[in-house]
Amino acid sequence: MKFTGALDGVKAAERAMRKVEPTVREHVGIASDLTGKDLARHAAAGVPVRYGFLRQFIVTKHSRPTGFVTVGTRGGTMPIPNAPGGGTAIPARYAHLVHFGTSRTRGVPFMMNAARGQQRPYADRTKRAVLDA
Repeated sequence: MKFTGALDGVKAAERAMRKVEPTVREHVGIASDLTGKDLARHAAAGVPVRYGFLRQFIVTKHSRPTGFVTVGTRGGTMPIPNAPGGGTAIPARYAHLVHFGTSRTRGVPFMMNAARGQQRPYADRTKRAVLDA
């Protein structure tokens, strides 16, 4: 099976995936899901020890119709350990501050480093998925 053409953006990729044979879409979806889980695991491992409580909030969400996987932080609030007065934070906001840093702290790009590390494995898995379908 040969795929040709170019994709311009996420919406175009979604439309293209909806047109693909169900078997191919399922195999690519499995490859995407595997990569998403690996990415989440590597991102959690990259969270600095000081902010280790963020690790439990990194999650994946898989869309079966498109085969896309989203990796990020789940919603809600979380307690901040050792915070004066027992503070809470929104995980996505807190992860953003840890990842990119603030005017007072240097950022630790745990999510982007994990994503870069999964580019080649994702390409290999997707290629294998298409060939196996």
